[in-house]
Amino acid sequence: MRYSVDFYRNNPLFVIAVMFILGIALGDILMLPFAVYAVLLISAIAIGSWFMRFPIVSSLSVHVGAIIAGAWLVTIAKEYNKAIPVGRHYYEAVVVSQPVITDKSFKCDLWIVNTPEPIKVKATLLRDAQLYGDTLRPGDGLVVSTALKAVADVDYSDGHFDYQRWLRVNHYDATAYVWQDWQREQIKISNLPTMEKIRMRATMWRGNLQENYRRLGLEDRTLALISAMTIGDKSLLDDQMRDEYSISGASHILALSGLHLMVLFVIVNYIMNGIAKFLIGYTGGKGRLTIKFIKALLLFGLIWGFTILVGLSPSITRAATMISLYAVVDLDNRPHQPFNTLAFTALVILLFNPLSLWDVGFQLSFMAVLGIFFFQPKRRLNWFLSLLWLSLSAQLAVAPLLLYHFGRLSCYFLLANIVVVPCAYIIVYSAFAVLLLTPVAIIQRWMVAILTSAAHTMDSSVRGIAMLPGASIENIHFDGVQVVALYVLIICVYRIFCLTLHSK
Repeated sequence: MRYSVDFYRNNPLFVIAVMFILGIALGDILMLPFAVYAVLLISAIAIGSWFMRFPIVSSLSVHVGAIIAGAWLVTIAKEYNKAIPVGRHYYEAVVVSQPVITDKSFKCDLWIVNTPEPIKVKATLLRDAQLYGDTLRPGDGLVVSTALKAVADVDYSDGHFDYQRWLRVNHYDATAYVWQDWQREQIKISNLPTMEKIRMRATMWRGNLQENYRRLGLEDRTLALISAMTIGDKSLLDDQMRDEYSISGASHILALSGLHLMVLFVIVNYIMNGIAKFLIGYTGGKGRLTIKFIKALLLFGLIWGFTILVGLSPSITRAATMISLYAVVDLDNRPHQPFNTLAFTALVILLFNPLSLWDVGFQLSFMAVLGIFFFQPKRRLNWFLSLLWLSLSAQLAVAPLLLYHFGRLSCYFLLANIVVVPCAYIIVYSAFAVLLLTPVAIIQRWMVAILTSAAHTMDSSVRGIAMLPGASIENIHFDGVQVVALYVLIICVYRIFCLTLHSK
């Protein structure tokens, strides 16, 4: 990609987002008192206002202010602890996630509703099939007797994985291990936060869609793969399947992301463009802006409705935000600025929860898209070369993070992505068709056959690639400094490569 000398001037939000992220990282280390951040932020604003006629000083003040704001917000997020009752008590709770069932337990998220303020708990419930049966579903009410452990008291960590931080990132207030002293009970959910009611309903809808897949004959690995790719339910994925996709370099396909949402956007946008053109032609061009505005509103509703349905993961939220911004820009026919759009999306997510910076999904999602933008070729390539370039760009961008978090480097990721990306398009398109064609049973069965074949082809290919000799390099240990150094090395090599080509 050709960069102009005024890149920073054309992408101000990108620079601000980088400064804000730097502030979050510094704030996590320093943990200064709130009053210090307040004084520093007010000082930065005052200096920027006083020297507004001097662009360099004013711009520097904005960047420093972004750093201070990031540090302040992450300090607030880390210091916030909800009051957790001490000792063992009876609690009324509602299951709000799809439980993971093991031989001896249910692992799920609970919202405790009979406390002054609802408490979100990561819970493990001892399971006895004779007493409790084999199923526990989102929306089930429970009465449990347990002692809650506040997130601030959790001290487990494994390598780079900080369990306490992970709990905070995902908005948990406590953890609990419940022995056999629990039972089902009808519980009112009026005390639940509105957003959690929506999330719970969405989880229940995902369960219904999964049951619909089962009725259509999907089972085992095929059901697990299609559930993960189309409705964001990864509860059926076993450790072996996750490991195979990780070794082959195709684990990203199991997480709903921009690829899946873009497929939905392309379908809906194509249909709506046809309707909009008909209406504009029918009215003789009158009300063009109104028609485009209504189209954008409908797109927002469908995109964000699907995003909520599949659980608001960082990758899907990022994709939904970027598509929404694209639709807004399209209303005014302005040129699209991908770096600014990506930066705005990151700022929105981090403003709501600055601790999301340490979410692995957030890091991988944004770095993959940033890599695609950064390494975008100057000239248009055919579809095959574009696929290879996109896969290579995304993999280069996330490789240092994968080494840091998982200590694994996939050697055949290009080969895997040549297979899984086309299959992913077929799976997502055919899955939507299967759901839409429910009233037409004959055509639906044809689409189910296509869906099953594509899923089987993808899964068999991934398993085969994972079994190849030298499929991955294991037990690589990187720290934060080495990750930064590797990113600097990748950028330098790429720039040298571009300059060499330009000189020829």
